Amino acid sequence: MRFIYYCFFCLFIISCNTDNTISVQGKLQKEDQNFFINTSSDTIITGKEGTKVFIEKESFRNASGDIITDSVIITMQEFYKNSDIIASNLNMRAGNKLLETGGMIELRAYANGDQLSLRNGKSMVVHFPKKEAKNDSMRLFYGQESYPDEGEDDIVANVKVNWNLEESSVPKKNINIWVWYHKYDGLDTNELFIVNGRSVWDTIPEMFNFNQNEIDYFLNKAVKVHYDVKKNGNMVYDKIDGSLITNKMSKRLEKVVREFPKCKPYTIAGIPIEMPGWFQIWTKITPPKFMSNEAYLKQIESKFNNSDSTTNAVSLAELQYYIFDSKQLGWMNCDQFINPNPVTTDFVVQVPKSENVFAKIIFKNYKTIMIGNEDPEYFTFEDLPVGEPVSVIVIDQEDENVLFKIEETEISDKIYKITDLQKGSLKGLKEALDYLN
Repeated sequence: MRFIYYCFFCLFIISCNTDNTISVQGKLQKEDQNFFINTSSDTIITGKEGTKVFIEKESFRNASGDIITDSVIITMQEFYKNSDIIASNLNMRAGNKLLETGGMIELRAYANGDQLSLRNGKSMVVHFPKKEAKNDSMRLFYGQESYPDEGEDDIVANVKVNWNLEESSVPKKNINIWVWYHKYDGLDTNELFIVNGRSVWDTIPEMFNFNQNEIDYFLNKAVKVHYDVKKNGNMVYDKIDGSLITNKMSKRLEKVVREFPKCKPYTIAGIPIEMPGWFQIWTKITPPKFMSNEAYLKQIESKFNNSDSTTNAVSLAELQYYIFDSKQLGWMNCDQFINPNPVTTDFVVQVPKSENVFAKIIFKNYKTIMIGNEDPEYFTFEDLPVGEPVSVIVIDQEDENVLFKIEETEISDKIYKITDLQKGSLKGLKEALDYLN
């Protein structure tokens, strides 16, 4: 059953902007925030809604490749509210996967009238404030703009942004396997070799052959698999100690040692000896680049230093922000992938026939906003999860009035019809949109 949002009384009595030459979507758009910085020194800029961006000195170049060494104008727009995201036509999809946003920005740099880019090897550090409780699976996505065909009336409103994952924002988990042994005085060689002459280091990866789930399993664990290399070169299993692991994993590791290729025995003056040793196994996360950026760390220390806390400045910052290294300017999105119903359908919304009408949907369980493909009187939202609860937003304008309606429904293959848009105000529309989720 549909539930209709009839919004507060102010939605219907406050007048909207009288400039009818601009669409409602255009009127909803925010003005740029401008920052004037000197690129001869490191800088942190802070947006009105809390976004912080660290910019290292001399990070910019112009189209000719010249490094900018003096003043630069930075423009920023922040998108955290539903009304701001809807106005900017931002779709929450990366390829065929749906996204939930934790906030977006558009960041540009200019000098002498030219738009700038980051130099090769340079990156900014972008801090998205944690405005809502999310988990640690947020990642950085870059937006690639696609423009409508030349000659279309409302160029701004029809610009689309497609999102691509910044791979460096995904924590890299690497399995580590080290060979340890007791060094006796006078060993002919300290290194362990397979009988065919290969170093044991070259053999370890193919012998253990950990899959991604097993790599994840050894995160925050450290295990030693003990063995003895006998005088004849055979490796014999001894025991496992260290972090607690399952019996299944213990058997898995024991089997690797028992099936290990025959080794060259350790020798002293050419005489084979018996040598105990172990494989030490753990998973390590490669820290992001900003964690070793001394210029950034110095700046962040001055911003987040707390003499009453034993926690370092970066850790304090991570409690308040999602932090990413960004290799480019433009659109940036702090997102996580969502996994709703894998069964999908095209969801069609029928709207009143009008030149300026448009429709969007907002997921109820995620901060996910979708735009549809427009045909006369219809908006089609492709490949959405069946049964997912959404709010359907239809917006239009009539003379000096904003017209809109917001209704709750679920994604299905049936055409969803909205009629009788209500008169309201731009302010009231924003309030109604930001109330959703």
